[in-house]
Amino acid sequence: MKAGKLLLLIAAFIPLVACKEPFEPEVKDGTGSYLVVEGMISTSGPTMIRLSQTAGISEGNDVRGLAGAVVMVEGENNTRFSLTDQQTGAYTAPRLNLTAGQRYRLRIITPGAKEYPSVYSTALVS
Repeated sequence: MKAGKLLLLIAAFIPLVACKEPFEPEVKDGTGSYLVVEGMISTSGPTMIRLSQTAGISEGNDVRGLAGAVVMVEGENNTRFSLTDQQTGAYTAPRLNLTAGQRYRLRIITPGAKEYPSVYSTALVS
């Protein structure tokens, strides 16, 4: 009986100490970089938009802020409000005089002269 329990115990531990092959999946490191836009446009307080770029897996986890862009809020009524470049990827304005009910959009022009206009959205009182 003792021999049977000992055999069962040894059989239970064999998978734990057996050789295992490490799994290393094939990872494609993309060469493209995508623009990431985060933030909120406020009708009654400060507005901050943060621009960054994606990075490949081999480049690490650091967030790469995108400085040197032109970021503005445009109204359908041809009003424009420029945000100030903080040189860290953050673009700010202390207060935009946006009219609730009017439609506005965000327009970004990167240092590489690529232009990204968003769709117009109705400003809500915030």
